[in-house]
Amino acid sequence: MTTRRGFAVFAVILGLAVTGCAPTPLTAPTEAPPTAATPSPTPTPAPEWTIAFGGSCDNMLTDDQLASILGEDVMEHSTWLMQRDDHEGILVPSPPDAEGTAGGLSCTWLEDSSSEWGGERLTLLALPTQAVGPAMVSALAEEVCEPSYDTTVCRLGLIAGDTWLVASRGTYEGAESPTATLQAALAAAAENAPLFPAPVPEAKTDQWWPIVECRVLGDRMGLADVLGAGYWSGYWEGSRQREDDIFEHAGVRQFCQYGSGEGRSSEAFYIVSITSAPGGAWRWERTAAEGGDPMSVEGARAAARRTTDREGFVTDRVVATDGVNVVDVLVEGGAIAPDIAARAMSALAG
Repeated sequence: MTTRRGFAVFAVILGLAVTGCAPTPLTAPTEAPPTAATPSPTPTPAPEWTIAFGGSCDNMLTDDQLASILGEDVMEHSTWLMQRDDHEGILVPSPPDAEGTAGGLSCTWLEDSSSEWGGERLTLLALPTQAVGPAMVSALAEEVCEPSYDTTVCRLGLIAGDTWLVASRGTYEGAESPTATLQAALAAAAENAPLFPAPVPEAKTDQWWPIVECRVLGDRMGLADVLGAGYWSGYWEGSRQREDDIFEHAGVRQFCQYGSGEGRSSEAFYIVSITSAPGGAWRWERTAAEGGDPMSVEGARAAARRTTDREGFVTDRVVATDGVNVVDVLVEGGAIAPDIAARAMSALAG
């Protein structure tokens, strides 16, 4: 019995030894279960172009608010101007104008519309905050008063959600400070802003004209051939204003002015004002209606012209579009606006 027990133990030990020396059989790799393909993220649609306050000055400030701020005899500027007997040849576009391309709205009201000059003016500009440079916002966070032609303009800005508001009003020596009026206008507009969709700039395309420094643009246009080699670039009257910086930064409007210099081929003296509106063709129908009679301009898809002659002084104005952009040319002193417009369009299309 002892022998059998010993044998059995020996057999178990031998079996363990043999098993420990045997090679481990290879096993097939385990396949990972198939994983579902990760769906591509759905692209977020770009926000739609939206003009502040629904594109209406009536939404920016209501009649009651205007009466409270400016009095009862208030009228929007372009409406008042078109009622004047001498408005022929004067182009003041009804809002929104070029600022609308950036999602903005600029409205001006006259506080004494029954008077010859309309009385003092109040302007409110609204722009999407994304279209404005931070330095511009901070510069107008407090009231700033600066020269403008023969007066002084005071401006004050305010952020209201996604909208930057700027109120401006002219003043003169001895006049009452405009501060309270600016503050009241901003507060009222800020109260109304949330009632309308937040403004969004139009998406720029490669077809938009660039903003070109005025002297460079004049040289590209070959203005020396028209105005003389010594033509000037700057301002016949007045000076550059804050709005020029604001709109150029947004890429939606640029104003350049030139005048005849030495070496011109004729005795005529011209003052040429060129306002370009990159991406501004969306309002062409209104621009053309306000601009005069249809005509042809080289390089333009459509154009309109209005010429006036007051006792021998000629004012010639042409607005033209290539279907994407718009140029507004005003020539004082002669009927050469079509040539200037064609030169400007060629130079800007570059």
